[in-house]
Amino acid sequence: MTSLRPHRSASGNTRLLFFGLTAAVTLAVLVVSVTGGASAYYTAPGFGSGSAALGTLLPPTDVLVPATSAGTVSLRWTASVGTPAPTGYYATRTKTGTGTPTPACGTSPTIIVATAFCDDLLVLTGDYTYTVTAVYNGWTAASAPSDSVTISNPTKVAFQAQPSDATSGAVFTAQPSVAIQNAAGETVPTSTSPVTLAITGSPADARLTCPTNPLAAASGVAVFNGCAIDRAGTYTLTAASGALTAATSTALTVSVGSAKKLSFTQPAVDFSITGSTATISLGLTSPAGASLTCAANARTAVSGIAAFAGCQIDKAGSYTLTASSAGLADATSNGINVTAGPPERLAFTA
Repeated sequence: MTSLRPHRSASGNTRLLFFGLTAAVTLAVLVVSVTGGASAYYTAPGFGSGSAALGTLLPPTDVLVPATSAGTVSLRWTASVGTPAPTGYYATRTKTGTGTPTPACGTSPTIIVATAFCDDLLVLTGDYTYTVTAVYNGWTAASAPSDSVTISNPTKVAFQAQPSDATSGAVFTAQPSVAIQNAAGETVPTSTSPVTLAITGSPADARLTCPTNPLAAASGVAVFNGCAIDRAGTYTLTAASGALTAATSTALTVSVGSAKKLSFTQPAVDFSITGSTATISLGLTSPAGASLTCAANARTAVSGIAAFAGCQIDKAGSYTLTASSAGLADATSNGINVTAGPPERLAFTA
């Protein structure tokens, strides 16, 4: 807008002054005859142009989630591009079938992350999609939903394959396998938790042996091999994994195995893992003129054990005993030191 104001000079003439001319204008000449002090104003339309840059907040893209997870979802996305750049992001999780979004990764419209990733923890069992929203001041721009992720939280273990009956010392014909399952009884394929097997039953001193125990699950299942119990009896196996609910197998019977060898116990000679009644004899490995006497030698085993009594060696020295029985591998005792006792009687040698 242009303003013109006449101004009276010392000679009495009047001249126009231009104030604030901001645009090209066309003016008519105005002649004013002034005999005293006076002011006049004249305005005319003007023309101009201006411009301003516009910005668009773009959403993040390519929101990625795993196909399955055991409670924790690792969320990744491609950051927004363009101007303005977002100050951060927040994530939401939507359960399939409900349509209600829930804050994820500990974020919200007022709690944002500057990174292009986050981990959503302790997600309950179900199917979900995720959305990530870019934030700039009061502006927001939400991504397209991610693909679906299936959450399967482990809560218990269960025998997928039961162990079979066996003979003592022999590996089970059918080996046990244990699955890590969720509350619905479905195997959690992402679990690699270790599973431990133990036995309960009689006799209480029986031992379960497996090449690897505990055994880590693979794709949610721990498949055992080479497991055996060393004594005849009736047992169940218990499978456990951390704080998960344990599982108990069906009962299995371990029968007496055939005798294969002898071994020394104290103070008897014991058949390993058998109920054999074979006859066992004791002898000196290196007699060197000494003789071994027992109240009875040979002895018949009872439930696999031949208990000898009253055994002695008549000459000082170092010895080992040998136990033998037809068809079985011999056993050799630990070393025995026999020292000379005090004199008790006289005897003629010639």
